[in-house]
Amino acid sequence: VLTRSRIDTVPESIVIDRNGREILSLETCDITDLPDDWIWPIPVKTLAADGETDIYGAVFLPPGYSNEKSYPVIDCTGSMTFIMNTPVGAFGNSHCVHSQHYLTPITWASLGFVVVTLEGRGTAGRHKAFSDHRWGDPAGANDLNDRVAGIKQLAKRYPGMDVERVGIFGPEGDTNVIFASIDHADFYKASVICFFSDPRMGPPLYSETFGGVPVPGEKELAIRHAVDCVSSLKGKLLLVEGLRNAFGATFRLTDALEKANKSFDMLPITRGIQDPTGYIIKRSWDYMVEHLLGEEPPEEFLLRTAIELYHDKMLADIEKRKADGKA
Repeated sequence: VLTRSRIDTVPESIVIDRNGREILSLETCDITDLPDDWIWPIPVKTLAADGETDIYGAVFLPPGYSNEKSYPVIDCTGSMTFIMNTPVGAFGNSHCVHSQHYLTPITWASLGFVVVTLEGRGTAGRHKAFSDHRWGDPAGANDLNDRVAGIKQLAKRYPGMDVERVGIFGPEGDTNVIFASIDHADFYKASVICFFSDPRMGPPLYSETFGGVPVPGEKELAIRHAVDCVSSLKGKLLLVEGLRNAFGATFRLTDALEKANKSFDMLPITRGIQDPTGYIIKRSWDYMVEHLLGEEPPEEFLLRTAIELYHDKMLADIEKRKADGKA
């Protein structure tokens, strides 16, 4: 049994035999509850900064998109060597974290942004040379040069994209989104980074497998770490960090920013790194709405994630059982 779809088609579950022949269709996803202004994500292909390598990704247009209007752009691509973040199927029918990399860009688009995800050189899922691009260099994971080049190409296809108002969102554990504000500060005007990660402090399963074991004297000049490069940082920057994050490196980064006399915004929270709360998501939205859309975000808007709602329900059930004398 498998479920098949593209990012722009309705998922269908089918049965195949051991030779891969389709036997029958079991179920097709019910999309009757989708919003009336729903726009399917668009699979796209661009050229990398080298002008030769094909780069694949997706564009998420906001409801009511028009080429005659102007929309700020969000680069919502992950920046780690060992994982692909661009979805390959619709909704939860994808790899890795299931629906996260499909629904997160859609929420940003619903706020009025054109959202782009691109898998640049230095990510997994392609041939070895693609994955080994700038091997061992944290700044080369999902090469930002490829993403900048790709967004500029996409803006020619979708004239509503305003490349003078581009922001970048870094989900949990990203290693190189900070380099958008360091190396491409004239392109990326605002950045939100949740739980910044320094590969030197992460699990060897990831950092050494995809970045190599550091050897003194070898390749040292070619490797750049964010904490050593913040002197050229520009633009608006919001850092989110959990005070119980065992692998976080955000405070090493803030120390470097302070020493470089750089301005930034900070949201410290008491929890760890998994499953950002509705409050963190809301504050991320607010930051981009304010600095890219140029609008005042609603003050009293309350956002609760599915996990938080489930947690609330569990607590309510426990209290009810106590009241009924069953717990």
